[in-house]
Amino acid sequence: MKKTRKVLAIVLATLMVMTLIPMTAFAADYTIELGETITVTIPAEGYAKCKFTPDEDGTYVVYSDMGEAGEADIDPYVEVYNKDGNLIAWGFDNDYAGTKDFYCIFKAEAGADYLFKLISYKNYAIEYDITVVKFAETTHQ
Repeated sequence: MKKTRKVLAIVLATLMVMTLIPMTAFAADYTIELGETITVTIPAEGYAKCKFTPDEDGTYVVYSDMGEAGEADIDPYVEVYNKDGNLIAWGFDNDYAGTKDFYCIFKAEAGADYLFKLISYKNYAIEYDITVVKFAETTHQ
């Protein structure tokens, strides 16, 4: 009985520690570089994770391109997490532009890992492209 309690205590302690580990500590399904476009597959009832590590501080944009699938009733979205596992930004479908693609702007620090959690809003299995670019700030006069 004493041995069982000790094992149970170890298992519970391990589970408690695991819940404290930020989401970014887990392996990503994909890795993306600045300016690169990759194709991601989102399983039904699930999501995919993609890691991004910028080379310099700045404001970045991650966006999707569903191509022909963008005409379907499927809404992809993205959640952006920082190195501590905190949600810092999210982007939903870009209805005002007449597409189902998302567009998400976020600030990032050089050398820090960021995790994109890529989700299908209606839990459909879908494949689409994502791209990360540096946000070009412009001055309007």
